[in-house]
Amino acid sequence: VLKSSFPTLQSSTYVYDDAGILDSDTESQTNTILAELKVKTGAQIFVITIPSLNGSTIEEYANELFNTIGIGDKERNDGVLLLISSGDSRVRLEIGVGLEDVLTDSLSGRILDDYFVPYRADGNYDSAVILTASAVANTIAADHDVTLSNTYNTNISADTEFPSLMNTFPFREDSIIGFCEGSVF
Repeated sequence: VLKSSFPTLQSSTYVYDDAGILDSDTESQTNTILAELKVKTGAQIFVITIPSLNGSTIEEYANELFNTIGIGDKERNDGVLLLISSGDSRVRLEIGVGLEDVLTDSLSGRILDDYFVPYRADGNYDSAVILTASAVANTIAADHDVTLSNTYNTNISADTEFPSLMNTFPFREDSIIGFCEGSVF
């Protein structure tokens, strides 16, 4: 993983579209949602698009990126990374340990399956990103008993059960969920 390819974080910017797949309205709307989440809950979600994994696995790249740029509060470990590699057609939610009980693997997989994968399949990364970010943000906000005013209604909560996933492989091949173990540096 080339750390030099990681974005340099800027204050109040949560979307970094290095792959050039998002329009400016999507970036702006998603930044507004994620900034409101940060203010109301302290949790951070970053959306980072890259053109290629350059030979790395998405798991390696996401974990290294998550820890290198320091997503979330170091003590609470409450960060989330939505990493999209457009050239490799890969997506991953990297979840900080402090949010594992809120964004379980089954819930995170369902969010990607419902809100990201279908839109990406149609080449609509704008809808895929804003709906996925809304679903993750709404889930975290509900856990903190707050309401976000700028998100899309995604109708998913941490209490939702998904029986359709119980007896099958829980994720589509391209909806990989990861948990970041350890501290954020």
